[in-house]
Amino acid sequence: RSNYVSTTKYSAVTFIPKSLFEQFRRVANIYFLVVACLSYTPIAPFRGATAVGPLVLVLLVTMVKEAIEDWRRKQQV
Repeated sequence: RSNYVSTTKYSAVTFIPKSLFEQFRRVANIYFLVVACLSYTPIAPFRGATAVGPLVLVLLVTMVKEAIEDWRRKQQV
C-alpha cells in the first residue's frame, strides 16, 4: 500500500453527485428548489422557468467555482 494522500475533494466521476449534494446542504438552495417545484403547479402566479432559471444559474456558477478551486488544489501537489 502507498501513503498517497489526496487533497482534492472531487474526482471526474464523483464531481456532479458530490457537488449537488454540497449545494443542497445549503438551506437557501433547498428553498429555491421548493419554490421552483411549486411554480409548476396551477396555483403559481408565474411561470416555472422564472424560478428554475436563477436556481440553475446559481448552481452552475457555484459548481464551476468549486471545480476551478479543486483543479488548482490538484495542481499544487
